[in-house]
Order: sequence, then C-alpha cells, then structure tokens
Amino acid sequence: MEADENDIIIRSPDEYSSNKDFKFSHEQLIMTTFQKVIEAGSKEMIVGYFQTKRDKFGNSIQTYIMDSRKVYIESVKTADNLLSCDYDDEAEEKINKLKDEIINIKKKYIEAEKMFWINSNIKSRERLNNQGITYLEGQMSSKNFFYKQFIDFEIDKYREIFTELNKLTKRLDFFSAINFEA
Repeated sequence: MEADENDIIIRSPDEYSSNKDFKFSHEQLIMTTFQKVIEAGSKEMIVGYFQTKRDKFGNSIQTYIMDSRKVYIESVKTADNLLSCDYDDEAEEKINKLKDEIINIKKKYIEAEKMFWINSNIKSRERLNNQGITYLEGQMSSKNFFYKQFIDFEIDKYREIFTELNKLTKRLDFFSAINFEA
C-alpha cells in the first residue's frame, strides 16, 4: 500500500534535527526591530484610509491604507517590549515617565472631549453625528480634533521613548559584537 500525500507519517524523535548553524541572537532581533521602527518613522505620518479602485470588470475593490502614525507607535512598542528585559535604572525611569505622560494626557483629552459634548448644543451634536463624530464615555472619537491632538503628542513621546531605547543599546554595547558585511 502506497502512502497518500494526506497520510500522516509519525517519525521517531531521533529523526528530527535542527539547523545547528542557526543561533538565536537577542541583539540581531533588536537590530531588526530597530530597522522596522526607523522605516516606519521615516515616512510621512498619515491617517489610515480606505482606497477604492475598480477592477477591469467594474467591481469595486476596497483596500485599507494603514495609518502610518499607528504603525510607528506599534513599532516602538514592540522594540520596547523586546528591550524591557535589558532596562537599566536610567532607561526604566525615563521610559516609564514618558509612558505616564502619555497616559495622563490621554485622560485630559478624554475629559476635554467629554466637556465639549456636555457643553455642545443639540444642533452641534447632530451636525457632528452626521459627520460620523460621536461621543462614547471614556473614549476619544478618532474623527474628533482631541484625538488628532493626542496622536500628535503620542508620536512625539514614542519618538522620545525610541531615543531612550537607542541610548540604552549604546550603554549596553549591544551592536559591537555583530559583524556587518558590505
């Protein structure tokens, strides 16, 4: 009886092998992540949007163009996650202070938006609702100007966090052992 391509073949653990040349390098992982942060931060910071195109048959095809601001922020968060196990006292203090600033300003913008809605008359609320701008308790509407101001602030703070992460890698002498080939 021949083995079908859908048959499961169970092998002995002795038959498994790994690539012995491959070695995990925390430094290389950090370097790759830093490259992604630099790439994301080197582009124009634009709001995400849907782009609609028509194919040759006239069908609408909608594609989401990513919000480059959020891509940058998430890239820095990933770098921070990877480097958090290497924090020294200086990095921990400065980065936590920056994160606290982000949290505190977000609370202020949420409260400001709440007060804006409370103090708005019914006609203004209806006009904003017709534009897709709504209010949810404890949230910021992504279409409201409070959110736009917060995102600008958040990007600046994440740039500062990335600067601190970069300084940390220098203090730890992370990249001196990595060989570069040209």
